[in-house]
Amino acid sequence: MNSVKALGNWLRNLNREFHGDPLLLSRESAALLTVSVLDLLMTYVLLQQGFHFYESNPLARWFFVRWNMAGMVAFKFLLISLAIVVCEVVERRRPSLGRKVLGFGTVAASAVVAYSLLLFYQHVVLVPG
Repeated sequence: MNSVKALGNWLRNLNREFHGDPLLLSRESAALLTVSVLDLLMTYVLLQQGFHFYESNPLARWFFVRWNMAGMVAFKFLLISLAIVVCEVVERRRPSLGRKVLGFGTVAASAVVAYSLLLFYQHVVLVPG
């Protein structure tokens, strides 16, 4: 019973965190969302090429195998949404830390997009069809 009460208190505190306050990380969140859309597009393009490419993240691959790209999109944006909410809460409690974490996530996702572009160029553009 104490765990139910603790969960209720946590949810009330979380509601107070966001009630009436603007998002602190709106630019960083938009950047992460943009890069995530690019990542999804590159993943789709590469997976459409056939046997050369596969989703290397086992959890994302599980969603892809069961629900195709719709599952991949749902999985990706569930994680992105969770990351944004967690970083907003962290930013309110420890200023600049949430911003740094979201910035790191954006840089990491950008590196994945760059790597996907490199794979596309090497295996699709340079290889005669």
